[in-house]
Amino acid sequence: MFAWSDRFIKKIDALREEQINIYRRMFFYEMSNSVLMTVQPIITILVTFFTYTAVFGHTLTPAAAFTSLSILKIVQDELSGFPDFVTWMIGGITSLNRIDDFMKVEEVEELVLRIARSEAAADANQVSAEPSNLGFVNASFQWGRVVDESESETETNADATETDALVPARPQSRSDVSSSASSVTNASRKAPFKLSNLNVRFPTGKLSVIAGNTGQGKTSLLLALLGEMTRIEGDIVLPTTDGNTIKDVSYVAQTAWLRNATIRNNIVFGEPYDEERYRAVLHACALNP
Repeated sequence: MFAWSDRFIKKIDALREEQINIYRRMFFYEMSNSVLMTVQPIITILVTFFTYTAVFGHTLTPAAAFTSLSILKIVQDELSGFPDFVTWMIGGITSLNRIDDFMKVEEVEELVLRIARSEAAADANQVSAEPSNLGFVNASFQWGRVVDESESETETNADATETDALVPARPQSRSDVSSSASSVTNASRKAPFKLSNLNVRFPTGKLSVIAGNTGQGKTSLLLALLGEMTRIEGDIVLPTTDGNTIKDVSYVAQTAWLRNATIRNNIVFGEPYDEERYRAVLHACALNP
């Protein structure tokens, strides 16, 4: 849609090349491990018998040989599962880290709180809280969690320390030091995307169009309305039935998706079958034979 096909193809090709390189290394390690596991028992037996006879000067009798073979077989069986154990340990640690990262994510604001605030904001701004209302009142949002002042000050001090460590000790002009500090700060911390001071009401029964260039926040505005963005201040006005349930609101994302069903069921989508409408959708989507 935005002539991004070539760029995405290049990114996919680069990721595919990286994936192939990883597979090559993985197959090499698996092949090396298989060869080592096959040759290792023979080498262990030869080294053991050579040390027993040549180094310590003992005579290799049948009783000592068969006893040694039995012991080495037991040790081999026990150690053969060690690589799998290491793999399971790495997988377990990775899973625990992912769970830990998920549990540390900031909780999404509950729907009841957003609706309650919305009705209070509507009353405070002389906006009726009827179920048809939809919009924002003095609202600001951002992607990611909101950092409080103490955390922000800590991060600022940390950035200043890193800047001092990275700036050379030789005398510099003020402009050189400022540019170095600015480049380090910008590289170490990037401000999250924000929507600020939203005061908008979407009229009932009419089409509202949000226009703008790519990346200016059109989709973010809709996601903020649904509560997907972190609310910094202000309130959301949503149509509700009993104050606890959103009513008559649906969201169709830009990402295309299909139900695990037939084309007809995807078009009908649970509604009564209408032959004329069904044929019109097939024609509009160029699905006719």
